[in-house]
Amino acid sequence: MDGTTAAYPLDAVEVDHTPLNWVVICDRTGLPLGRPMLTVVIDAYSNYLLGLYVSFYGPGLSSVSGAMRCAISPKADMVAGIKLEHRWLAEGIPDRTILDNGLEFHSPVFQRIGWELGSDFTYCRVRTPWLKPHVERFFATLDTITLTKGRIHKRVANVLNIDPTKDASVMFSQFVRGLVQFAVDVHPFKVNERKLAKPYDLFLEGLERTPAACFPHDMERIRLASALSKPKTVDQGGVELHGLPYGAGELLPMRERYGKRFKTWVKWDPDDMSRLWVQDPVDKHWVSSPCRWTDYAKDLSWNQHLLIRKFARQELKKNGSYEYLERARLRLHDHWMEAVAWKTQADRKLAARFSGATSAKVFAGDSETPAPPPPPEPVSNEQVSTYAPAGAEEFETVNF
Repeated sequence: MDGTTAAYPLDAVEVDHTPLNWVVICDRTGLPLGRPMLTVVIDAYSNYLLGLYVSFYGPGLSSVSGAMRCAISPKADMVAGIKLEHRWLAEGIPDRTILDNGLEFHSPVFQRIGWELGSDFTYCRVRTPWLKPHVERFFATLDTITLTKGRIHKRVANVLNIDPTKDASVMFSQFVRGLVQFAVDVHPFKVNERKLAKPYDLFLEGLERTPAACFPHDMERIRLASALSKPKTVDQGGVELHGLPYGAGELLPMRERYGKRFKTWVKWDPDDMSRLWVQDPVDKHWVSSPCRWTDYAKDLSWNQHLLIRKFARQELKKNGSYEYLERARLRLHDHWMEAVAWKTQADRKLAARFSGATSAKVFAGDSETPAPPPPPEPVSNEQVSTYAPAGAEEFETVNF
């Protein structure tokens, strides 16, 4: 096997991670967060980028599920707030997914995502990056991005090396938007010297000949298909996922049919812990169940919650206590986000993970945040006199 062969768009896609060679800063505090991790899904037929996910979580299930969700989703609303000259054509379910031997790719949770999407997984041999050359070539082209601030360079003897953490000046959200512009407006229009064609033209012509298999549901079903999953027990307290309680009246019909205690599958979005989905053991349909700690779980990601629990484990007097957990979250938030500067590189990495900065939140802000309304114009005296009755008195007298 010499590389990935594909006959049409989305016949085979390649997925991989890489740490980016730039240091970005937090949108809220202005402090350097470190090097983000990029996870991409790229089409093997045309070398066209299908989806990406940028975070500080490292190579894991959250990054892979986020990249797969971005690849199969329609992009119109997702990139509405980004100034693009061309449309992001990528949308649909791949027939085959080419992977390396990372632990996250062999996870039963990720394999269940592939089963939900109906995509076959092909694993390359160990230490054979040439078996997925398109994604490796895309990573090499990232060095052509003309961003000098915060760039990490290889250390050279007798040369003054600039500290990228002190030179960084690009916000994380702006960095994600610039990366999308590179993936949509720059990279697809570079001529492939082997095929003598542009990835944009190859992908567009291939879709006209062989349309992609689109996901037949709405965005809610796409989130459900790309969510993390785990078998859990439903009892009189609902469902508990790492100390977070879920469940209310929506679980009562299932408890009446299957007993007060039964085991079933649950799914959750790693970027939004405010709710999860519980599967009916017989009908196999999914029921959305909100978190009962609404204030704590709002805008909370899976990795943020794990870090908070790790920080609070030493101080919790009673496991799962809401008050202590909320207090620990505020202390950890003050510790990471209000500091003047990080003392060590390990502190900076933990702060970056706790910030919860991901490309999914940037896309959500672009598609869901409405534009502010224009300020109201002052009413002139001419308009007041125009709408006033002709014989009206200046003041109205009321006798009590």
